[in-house]
Amino acid sequence: MSLFRFQVPVRALFRRPILAPQCIAARNNDVKSRHFAASAADVDHKLYEYRVYSIKPDQLAAFVKLTNEQIHMRLSHSKLIGYWMSDLGGMNEVCHIWEYDNFAQRTAVRAALGADKVWQQKYFQHILKMMSKQENAVLKAIPSIPLQTEPRKEGGIYELRQYTMKPVGPGVFLPPFLELLESRVKLHEQLNYGKLMGAWVTDIGNVNNVYHLWNYESLDKRTEGRHVVLSSDELKNMPITSMPVVTMTTKIMLPLPFSPLK
Repeated sequence: MSLFRFQVPVRALFRRPILAPQCIAARNNDVKSRHFAASAADVDHKLYEYRVYSIKPDQLAAFVKLTNEQIHMRLSHSKLIGYWMSDLGGMNEVCHIWEYDNFAQRTAVRAALGADKVWQQKYFQHILKMMSKQENAVLKAIPSIPLQTEPRKEGGIYELRQYTMKPVGPGVFLPPFLELLESRVKLHEQLNYGKLMGAWVTDIGNVNNVYHLWNYESLDKRTEGRHVVLSSDELKNMPITSMPVVTMTTKIMLPLPFSPLK
Protein backbone atom coordinates (compact mmCIF):
# COMPACT_ATOMS: atom_id res chain seq x y z
CA MET A 1 0.00 0.00 0.00
CA SER A 2 1.30 3.42 -0.88
CA LEU A 3 2.38 5.73 1.90
CA PHE A 4 0.64 8.63 0.20
CA ARG A 5 -2.93 9.76 0.77
CA PHE A 6 -2.91 13.32 -0.61
CA GLN A 7 -6.58 14.04 -0.10
CA VAL A 8 -6.90 17.48 1.54
CA PRO A 9 -6.81 20.93 -0.08
CA VAL A 10 -3.42 22.48 0.49
CA ARG A 11 -4.95 25.82 1.41
CA ALA A 12 -6.68 24.15 4.38
CA LEU A 13 -3.32 24.48 6.14
CA PHE A 14 -3.07 28.23 5.65
CA ARG A 15 -5.10 31.25 6.63
CA ARG A 16 -5.25 33.14 3.35
CA PRO A 17 -6.46 31.96 -0.07
CA ILE A 18 -3.84 31.44 -2.76
CA LEU A 19 -4.48 32.05 -6.42
CA ALA A 20 -2.48 30.04 -8.95
CA PRO A 21 -1.36 31.71 -12.18
CA GLN A 22 -3.58 30.79 -15.13
CA CYS A 23 -0.65 29.25 -16.99
CA ILE A 24 -0.48 26.38 -14.48
CA ALA A 25 -4.04 26.35 -13.16
CA ALA A 26 -5.18 23.48 -15.37
CA ARG A 27 -2.27 21.27 -14.37
CA ASN A 28 -2.68 22.06 -10.67
CA ASN A 29 -6.40 21.33 -10.77
CA ASP A 30 -5.65 17.94 -12.29
CA VAL A 31 -3.10 17.17 -9.57
CA LYS A 32 -5.47 18.36 -6.84
CA SER A 33 -8.29 16.22 -8.18
CA ARG A 34 -6.08 13.15 -7.77
CA HIS A 35 -4.37 14.06 -4.51
CA PHE A 36 -6.60 16.43 -2.53
CA ALA A 37 -10.14 15.13 -2.79
CA ALA A 38 -11.25 14.12 0.71
CA SER A 39 -12.44 15.82 3.88
CA ALA A 40 -10.32 18.39 5.69
CA ALA A 41 -10.80 16.27 8.82
CA ASP A 42 -7.60 14.40 7.94
CA VAL A 43 -5.43 17.53 8.19
CA ASP A 44 -2.78 17.37 10.92
CA HIS A 45 -3.32 20.64 12.80
CA LYS A 46 -0.41 20.09 15.16
CA LEU A 47 2.63 22.35 15.20
CA TYR A 48 6.13 21.02 14.63
CA GLU A 49 9.01 23.13 15.87
CA TYR A 50 12.31 22.49 14.11
CA ARG A 51 15.27 23.67 16.16
CA VAL A 52 18.95 23.80 15.18
CA TYR A 53 21.67 24.50 17.75
CA SER A 54 25.18 25.34 16.59
CA ILE A 55 27.63 24.08 19.21
CA LYS A 56 31.14 25.36 19.83
CA PRO A 57 33.50 22.72 18.37
CA ASP A 58 35.30 22.07 21.66
CA GLN A 59 31.96 21.70 23.48
CA LEU A 60 30.10 19.25 21.22
CA ALA A 61 31.01 16.09 23.14
CA ALA A 62 30.12 17.73 26.46
CA PHE A 63 26.81 19.01 25.04
CA VAL A 64 25.80 15.56 23.76
CA LYS A 65 26.77 13.92 27.06
CA LEU A 66 24.85 16.42 29.19
CA THR A 67 21.80 16.28 26.92
CA ASN A 68 21.76 12.50 27.02
CA GLU A 69 21.84 12.65 30.84
CA GLN A 70 19.26 15.39 31.39
CA ILE A 71 16.87 15.28 28.42
CA HIS A 72 14.36 13.20 30.41
CA MET A 73 13.28 16.40 32.18
CA ARG A 74 12.45 18.04 28.84
CA LEU A 75 10.63 14.97 27.51
CA SER A 76 8.08 15.17 30.32
CA HIS A 77 6.74 18.45 28.87
CA SER A 78 6.07 17.75 25.19
CA LYS A 79 6.53 15.17 22.47
CA LEU A 80 9.91 14.80 20.79
CA ILE A 81 9.81 13.53 17.21
CA GLY A 82 13.55 13.16 16.69
CA TYR A 83 16.91 14.48 17.87
CA TRP A 84 19.97 14.22 15.66
CA MET A 85 23.57 15.35 15.30
CA SER A 86 24.56 16.65 11.87
CA ASP A 87 27.15 14.53 10.09
CA LEU A 88 27.28 16.04 6.59
CA GLY A 89 25.76 19.28 5.34
CA GLY A 90 26.31 20.83 8.75
CA MET A 91 29.04 20.63 11.39
CA ASN A 92 28.97 20.89 15.18
CA GLU A 93 25.20 21.18 15.32
CA VAL A 94 22.21 19.28 16.63
CA CYS A 95 18.73 19.28 15.06
CA HIS A 96 15.49 18.37 16.79
CA ILE A 97 11.77 18.39 16.01
CA TRP A 98 9.10 18.84 18.71
CA GLU A 99 5.35 18.36 18.37
CA TYR A 100 2.72 20.62 19.96
CA ASP A 101 -1.06 20.54 19.83
CA ASN A 102 -1.18 24.32 19.32
CA PHE A 103 0.66 27.55 20.14
CA ALA A 104 -0.96 27.69 23.57
CA GLN A 105 0.65 24.39 24.51
CA ARG A 106 4.04 25.57 23.28
CA THR A 107 3.72 28.78 25.30
CA ALA A 108 2.81 26.80 28.42
CA VAL A 109 5.73 24.41 27.92
CA ARG A 110 8.20 27.27 27.48
CA ALA A 111 6.88 28.93 30.64
CA ALA A 112 7.10 25.71 32.63
CA LEU A 113 10.70 25.11 31.52
CA GLY A 114 11.64 28.67 32.42
CA ALA A 115 10.22 28.19 35.91
CA ASP A 116 11.80 24.76 36.43
CA LYS A 117 14.81 25.49 38.66
CA VAL A 118 16.19 21.97 38.37
CA TRP A 119 16.08 22.09 34.55
CA GLN A 120 17.68 25.52 34.55
CA GLN A 121 20.45 24.64 37.00
CA LYS A 122 21.29 21.15 35.78
CA TYR A 123 20.96 21.71 32.06
CA PHE A 124 19.93 24.98 30.45
CA GLN A 125 22.42 27.30 32.14
CA HIS A 126 25.22 24.93 31.12
CA ILE A 127 24.31 24.60 27.44
CA LEU A 128 23.97 28.37 27.02
CA LYS A 129 27.76 28.54 27.29
CA MET A 130 28.21 25.71 24.79
CA MET A 131 26.10 27.13 21.95
CA SER A 132 27.10 29.76 19.41
CA LYS A 133 23.71 30.06 17.68
CA GLN A 134 20.10 28.87 17.90
CA GLU A 135 17.59 28.75 15.05
CA ASN A 136 14.01 27.53 14.84
CA ALA A 137 10.99 27.36 12.56
CA VAL A 138 7.37 26.34 13.01
CA LEU A 139 6.28 23.74 10.47
CA LYS A 140 2.93 22.35 9.35
CA ALA A 141 2.65 18.75 8.22
CA ILE A 142 1.80 18.38 4.53
CA PRO A 143 -1.76 17.01 4.27
CA SER A 144 -2.15 13.26 4.51
CA ILE A 145 1.54 12.35 4.51
CA PRO A 146 1.50 10.45 7.80
CA LEU A 147 4.44 10.94 10.11
CA GLN A 148 6.27 7.62 10.37
CA THR A 149 7.51 6.23 13.68
CA GLU A 150 9.43 3.18 12.47
CA PRO A 151 12.60 3.75 10.40
CA ARG A 152 13.66 1.46 7.63
CA LYS A 153 16.60 0.49 9.80
CA GLU A 154 17.44 1.53 13.35
CA GLY A 155 21.01 2.79 13.55
CA GLY A 156 20.86 4.01 9.96
CA ILE A 157 21.13 7.59 8.76
CA TYR A 158 18.58 10.35 8.26
CA GLU A 159 18.51 12.92 5.49
CA LEU A 160 16.62 16.18 5.89
CA ARG A 161 16.04 17.89 2.56
CA GLN A 162 14.96 21.52 2.47
CA TYR A 163 13.62 23.13 -0.70
CA THR A 164 13.10 26.89 -0.88
CA MET A 165 10.35 27.67 -3.36
CA LYS A 166 9.52 30.83 -5.28
CA PRO A 167 7.04 33.03 -3.33
CA VAL A 168 4.01 31.83 -5.28
CA GLY A 169 2.27 30.14 -2.36
CA PRO A 170 1.86 26.46 -1.41
CA GLY A 171 -1.26 26.16 -3.54
CA VAL A 172 1.07 26.54 -6.53
CA PHE A 173 4.32 24.89 -5.51
CA LEU A 174 2.99 21.91 -3.52
CA PRO A 175 1.08 20.00 -6.26
CA PRO A 176 4.09 19.43 -8.59
CA PHE A 177 6.32 18.77 -5.57
CA LEU A 178 3.91 16.15 -4.21
CA GLU A 179 3.58 14.49 -7.60
CA LEU A 180 7.35 14.12 -7.83
CA LEU A 181 7.64 13.02 -4.21
CA GLU A 182 4.98 10.35 -4.61
CA SER A 183 6.85 8.82 -7.55
CA ARG A 184 10.10 8.79 -5.59
CA VAL A 185 8.47 7.16 -2.57
CA LYS A 186 6.91 4.40 -4.68
CA LEU A 187 10.25 3.62 -6.31
CA HIS A 188 12.08 3.59 -2.97
CA GLU A 189 9.45 1.25 -1.55
CA GLN A 190 9.62 -1.10 -4.53
CA LEU A 191 13.44 -1.19 -4.58
CA ASN A 192 13.88 -1.24 -0.78
CA TYR A 193 16.10 1.84 -0.57
CA GLY A 194 14.89 4.80 1.50
CA LYS A 195 11.79 5.56 3.57
CA LEU A 196 10.03 8.91 3.76
CA MET A 197 9.48 9.68 7.45
CA GLY A 198 7.60 12.98 7.19
CA ALA A 199 7.12 16.16 5.19
CA TRP A 200 6.33 19.73 6.26
CA VAL A 201 5.87 23.30 5.03
CA THR A 202 7.13 26.33 6.95
CA ASP A 203 4.47 28.33 8.78
CA ILE A 204 6.79 30.67 10.75
CA GLY A 205 10.44 31.21 9.88
CA ASN A 206 11.91 31.11 6.39
CA VAL A 207 8.62 30.86 4.50
CA ASN A 208 8.03 29.01 1.23
CA ASN A 209 10.20 26.15 2.47
CA VAL A 210 9.39 22.46 2.17
CA TYR A 211 11.13 19.89 4.37
CA HIS A 212 11.15 16.12 3.85
CA LEU A 213 12.85 13.64 6.15
CA TRP A 214 14.20 10.32 4.85
CA ASN A 215 15.72 7.28 6.52
CA TYR A 216 18.31 5.01 4.90
CA GLU A 217 20.18 1.93 6.01
CA SER A 218 23.49 3.65 5.27
CA LEU A 219 25.02 6.51 3.29
CA ASP A 220 26.10 4.07 0.57
CA LYS A 221 22.54 2.72 0.35
CA ARG A 222 21.31 6.30 -0.03
CA THR A 223 23.81 6.97 -2.83
CA GLU A 224 22.85 3.78 -4.64
CA GLY A 225 19.14 4.40 -4.19
CA ARG A 226 19.21 7.99 -5.42
CA HIS A 227 21.15 6.99 -8.52
CA VAL A 228 18.70 4.21 -9.40
CA VAL A 229 15.57 6.25 -8.62
CA LEU A 230 16.68 9.42 -10.41
CA SER A 231 17.73 7.35 -13.45
CA SER A 232 14.37 5.60 -13.70
CA ASP A 233 12.12 6.20 -16.70
CA GLU A 234 9.32 7.36 -14.41
CA LEU A 235 11.41 10.19 -12.94
CA LYS A 236 13.00 11.12 -16.27
CA ASN A 237 9.57 11.66 -17.82
CA MET A 238 8.30 13.93 -15.06
CA PRO A 239 8.23 17.71 -15.70
CA ILE A 240 10.59 18.55 -12.84
CA THR A 241 11.17 22.04 -14.25
CA SER A 242 7.57 22.92 -13.35
CA MET A 243 8.48 22.82 -9.66
CA PRO A 244 9.43 26.42 -8.75
CA VAL A 245 12.51 25.62 -6.66
CA VAL A 246 14.97 28.41 -5.84
CA THR A 247 17.47 26.47 -3.70
CA MET A 248 17.88 22.96 -2.29
CA THR A 249 19.90 21.98 0.77
CA THR A 250 20.37 18.61 2.39
CA LYS A 251 21.69 17.44 5.73
CA ILE A 252 22.80 13.96 6.80
CA MET A 253 22.02 13.36 10.46
CA LEU A 254 22.71 10.66 13.04
CA PRO A 255 20.12 10.03 15.79
CA LEU A 256 21.18 10.50 19.40
CA PRO A 257 20.49 7.60 21.81
CA PHE A 258 17.31 9.12 23.29
CA SER A 259 15.77 10.10 19.92
CA PRO A 260 12.39 8.39 19.31
CA LEU A 261 13.44 8.05 15.65
CA LYS A 262 16.48 5.81 15.94
